[in-house]
Amino acid sequence: MTPTELHHTFLTHAARLLAQAQRYVVSADEAQDIVQDAFEAIWKRRDRLTEMTAGEALSYFSTTVRHLSLNRLRDLSHIESGDTGPAIDESGAQGAAPSPETIMMGRERVERLQRLINCLPAKQARAFTLFHLDGLETAEIAATMNETESYVRLLLSRARKELKSKI
Repeated sequence: MTPTELHHTFLTHAARLLAQAQRYVVSADEAQDIVQDAFEAIWKRRDRLTEMTAGEALSYFSTTVRHLSLNRLRDLSHIESGDTGPAIDESGAQGAAPSPETIMMGRERVERLQRLINCLPAKQARAFTLFHLDGLETAEIAATMNETESYVRLLLSRARKELKSKI
């Protein structure tokens, strides 16, 4: 993949990556920072990504955003109150930093969900993660997992049913 193709692929999926980051962090600004940091990290490694296809690149982008989002959550949980920048408060207004309790609750929810996902059968867990956390479409998941779209939908349905029963 050339640097131009890499840039184009990233821009094509930027909205999806932003939505993925926003599932993890409280602030829309934080999510934008994460996506920008992801592009910067990927761009620095562009010479090593020449053999990558567009589908593989999207999975790579998504994984990078997920890791950066989790790192950001971890970092936010260590910040003392008053040391954070603008974020969205509980009423949805921008300006107040999230409380340590809000940060901890978000982190605990993510960790609990990850534990529940890890209890699923491997294919269900992978399909669920790619769809709900990474933001891939069923066709992209089918190509990534080398399965049919209908089988991916079945895996997603079973995973959701199992997770609902455990929650």
